Amino acid sequence: MDALEAGDEDTACWAAFEARVSPEREQVLRYSVADGEGARPLWAAASGALAVGGGPACRRCGAARRLELQLMPQLLHYMGVEARDPDLLDWATVAVYTCERSCGGEGSGGYVEEFAWVQLHPPAPGVAAGWPL
Repeated sequence: MDALEAGDEDTACWAAFEARVSPEREQVLRYSVADGEGARPLWAAASGALAVGGGPACRRCGAARRLELQLMPQLLHYMGVEARDPDLLDWATVAVYTCERSCGGEGSGGYVEEFAWVQLHPPAPGVAAGWPL
């Protein structure tokens, strides 16, 4: 895929993102109640979107992870990021995946590390657009 195609795909993805969030512009968190494969983040761009599957398996039990929640970019506004330093913290969205077996829950002996994927705003062609947190 060349840079023009990637840009077109990002533009289409952003338009879908904007259309979906426009009725509730103040939302800062999207929580998933879907079980199994049905839960998917609302990606702001095609670049930097995590492939279906939710990242690495759970370190404790080896089960797959599923989308639990998503932090929306509007949260940055409520945190006052623009007022302090716009380069301090920025993201298009953050998707948090948890163990589908909930092995870190009650009676499991404590917390377990989960997986978060930070999607940045679309970068210049050839530059990575997301990273695990």
